Amino acid sequence: MVPIVRDVRTVFRSSTLVRRAAALTTAATIVLLSACADTALTPPAAVLPIDPAIPAQYRGAAFIFDVNATKKTVGVTAPTTTIRSPIAAASLNLGVNSGRSYSVLGGDVIGLTVSNFQASAVGAFTPGKLRITFDLGINNRLAGIRLVTPTFPAPPVGVTGVQAFPFQMSVTSTSGSVEKGTSNNETVITPSLGLVVPSTNWDGDPHNFFNDTGCPVTATDCFRYESFGVVGPLGSSTTQQIGFDVDPTIAIFRVRVLLVADLENVDLWPTGSVSGTVTTPAGVSLAGAIVNVSGGFSGTVAASGAYTVASVPTGSRTVSVTNLPSFCVTPVSQSVTVSAGAAATANFVVSCTVPTAPSPGRSPAATAAIAGR
Repeated sequence: MVPIVRDVRTVFRSSTLVRRAAALTTAATIVLLSACADTALTPPAAVLPIDPAIPAQYRGAAFIFDVNATKKTVGVTAPTTTIRSPIAAASLNLGVNSGRSYSVLGGDVIGLTVSNFQASAVGAFTPGKLRITFDLGINNRLAGIRLVTPTFPAPPVGVTGVQAFPFQMSVTSTSGSVEKGTSNNETVITPSLGLVVPSTNWDGDPHNFFNDTGCPVTATDCFRYESFGVVGPLGSSTTQQIGFDVDPTIAIFRVRVLLVADLENVDLWPTGSVSGTVTTPAGVSLAGAIVNVSGGFSGTVAASGAYTVASVPTGSRTVSVTNLPSFCVTPVSQSVTVSAGAAATANFVVSCTVPTAPSPGRSPAATAAIAGR
């Protein structure tokens, strides 16, 4: 007898089955075959993740990422609608609404760049899962408008700049799995739905962006997120790595991502800058450390230790340093007053304890004992 192969996904779309008396039960589906007549098939309902409880209007304002694990590509589609107050970015240039407007960002405000696609071995990070990562960057398309920390949806306290969070994942294509029947030489191919979960490459722990009820274990409206800092007019953010843990059977999946920020007119009030140095007597390079100025402004420390944070609105500001090496102690924040067209100065001296390499021929334990004398 020639083996019969059935794809259950095709059978689901049909209202009848071929004649043959047999019954085959698998974990994914039940197929009933009649010896005398066609029989209607009622497949069991698939168990899928619950849709997140976020306002419906935000779904159409999301960027869509189509991730192809087989071809190692990411297609990005901008939303067809945006949510903004006021509606037109041009209104900000006229000084409306005190020069600031909250926004779910669309393709009229930003462009996205994707690079450095990587796929891990199965189980490298999560048992039985494949981790897919790629770098994401944000380009501000607006002149005279800065993208700053969103008023709503609001990130956690102390988190600044443009925020991105994935709120809905769906599987587009899977390889399927094969299970053999116990009689009649028949084989049933069952669909493998699979799951997609944001990985810890999204740096922010799950946060409730849409209400203040927190994130209990039963919450469906808490999302991991990534911060991209303040993005100046016609400027670009630093790239950030994001990722997903997926079942290895998944070939293509789709993610809806919201990008949120306030739009701020940089020409409505005078600005200055904050500059200085971040150094350590230990002689360690602190290049790449971040200097944060309250209000959502930041700059990167150069190899020389110098930094500058430009276009800071006038007034009292708090300056702090982050992203230091693990063996360095974060210095105390400083307060400065920013004046129009002038540079306020904040210098930091960082205490660092440089790890000591073991001497040749001496064990690490012996080196540590000598260092402690």
